[in-house]
Amino acid sequence: ALARLASLYLPPDLDAHLAPHLDRLGALAGGELDILAGEADRNPPALRHRTRRGEDRQSIEKHPSYHAMERLAFGEYGLAAMSHCAGVLGSDSPWPAAAKYALTYLFVQAEFGLCCPLSMTDSLTRTLRKFGAPRCNDGARPHEYLVAAVTRQRRVIAARNLQRSPHIECSGLRNGADQLAVIRVSNLDDAIAKHLLAGDAQRFSNR
Repeated sequence: ALARLASLYLPPDLDAHLAPHLDRLGALAGGELDILAGEADRNPPALRHRTRRGEDRQSIEKHPSYHAMERLAFGEYGLAAMSHCAGVLGSDSPWPAAAKYALTYLFVQAEFGLCCPLSMTDSLTRTLRKFGAPRCNDGARPHEYLVAAVTRQRRVIAARNLQRSPHIECSGLRNGADQLAVIRVSNLDDAIAKHLLAGDAQRFSNR
């Protein structure tokens, strides 16, 4: 029924391209993804205030099942990126919204909580492209970005104990409140990137 509904809103070539991905995600939602969601629900994220060496450095520890769901949603299916860039699920152009919503509908049959960071990453990318400073929208150079909380002093909370400051591209600081900032990282293996990803930062790129 969902595939027939999608055919009403998608061109025939895109509909044919999307069909096997809908079939597979539907099977995952009724099987592996449902199992992962149950395991993640029984093992919620834990806030760690210190490292094993006693350093005062907060991080959020997520269950491996939650990481597996993130890999499916953000990585394999690209649900947060498919409206913004080509290459997701083999498409040579960004997908129309109807395709994203059809896949997301299937995904949330098993796991709804992860849809929040998915949707906010998608929405923030759209907002930055529409309202962000030019340096945040520079499509000529591929960058990796992380979105994380910042303080009034423009220091990233999750990286406050690092010896060097991250490069903050732009932020949403208003009235002195702690808000979100877009942080450019040169490499996801960089110490700052690892520190932020160990917390609750979300990743996107302008590729």
